[in-house]
Amino acid sequence: MEGQSPAVSPSGYRALACNPAYRTLLGSAVLMWVGQSLYITILPWLMLDVTGSKSAVGWATTARYLPFLLLAVPSGTLVDRLDRRRLMIAVNMLAALLTVAVPILSAVGVLAGWHALLIAFLLSASGLLYYLARSSILPQIVPKEEIVTANSANVVLVGLAMIAGTALVGPVVQALGLANAFAIHGGTLILSALLLSSLRLPSQAVQTEERQPLSWRDLLEGVSYVWHDPVVRSILLLDALYFVLADGMVMVGVPLFVKDVLHAGPEVYGYIRTAGYAGMLLGALWLGRLGRSLHKERLIVLGWLGYPLFRALAPALVASFFASMIGNLIPTCGASLMQERVPQEVLGRVFGIWNMIAPGCGSFSGMIGGALARVLPATGLVALGAVISCGNALLGRVSALWRRK
Repeated sequence: MEGQSPAVSPSGYRALACNPAYRTLLGSAVLMWVGQSLYITILPWLMLDVTGSKSAVGWATTARYLPFLLLAVPSGTLVDRLDRRRLMIAVNMLAALLTVAVPILSAVGVLAGWHALLIAFLLSASGLLYYLARSSILPQIVPKEEIVTANSANVVLVGLAMIAGTALVGPVVQALGLANAFAIHGGTLILSALLLSSLRLPSQAVQTEERQPLSWRDLLEGVSYVWHDPVVRSILLLDALYFVLADGMVMVGVPLFVKDVLHAGPEVYGYIRTAGYAGMLLGALWLGRLGRSLHKERLIVLGWLGYPLFRALAPALVASFFASMIGNLIPTCGASLMQERVPQEVLGRVFGIWNMIAPGCGSFSGMIGGALARVLPATGLVALGAVISCGNALLGRVSALWRRK
């Protein structure tokens, strides 16, 4: 009618809440990460319990990161060629079967460190495929102007799921033991797959072209795109430096800090991780509200200043909170930039290359951290990682990220 204002379409978080496909995709990730965060927190303690070796914690980090280094690029090619929804369902169901092996091996008394490392490797490989497919589907179901908000909402709700998972560490370990706790992760994977079975993509997002055999040209197309895009190239180079040299310092240093300095166990380690998830959640809420008007490239550079430093439990909790709040800017803004800039037909491969670097290169950092744990105290490991991370911020300041708007 004349004089009436036109209807205003919802935006931001309201628009996402009205999007059934996005709700389904996010719900699947939330379910998976409840169990994933429980498993990640328990894994270093299972390695210490089974092997009695501090360096085994570094090997556990390597086992989790190695699939990203070895398999991320071919996995991205598969994601660009296969039905992404069916792929996520399949890998979650297969991963659920893997989790059962840990309690079975423990029950028969033959669980060894290499068993746990192999299963951690395979679980990370399946999680990699799931993540690449989910990240590539997002631009198909969310408008470009809502990409930052969608990624921030992912972090918020997945962060809540991770907090829930770490909060379960103490009760679950006390009730079931370290090895049997893996079964909880298996249950969340099954629920995640069942929810994905109801996901319906928009008709224009369905891939109908005839599929060609995979070739080296498919892999090289993704590499070529990354090399010729200065923003994407800068993100990947900075991530490579951090994940090769620094990330393993905190992955190895924090659980050893809890064990050697605080003389505590996985429950206290879970508290520190929970503080980090809370900071990640708060940072994501802020970014989701303002991300459309902020300089995402510069936020990535500033995120390198968020490495944690601490010498006691209270400072560790505070440092974990603020480090995660600031550091969360890097992956959230980075993913949003790629989803906005990269063509859909090559997006899976670009994300695959990114994951080969971050966190794939962390496999080297885990080995370095495990070796340095023999000669440096836990606080020294964390301090060394902080120095490297601040150096990344200086490099980012003079890169294409800082100059490009």
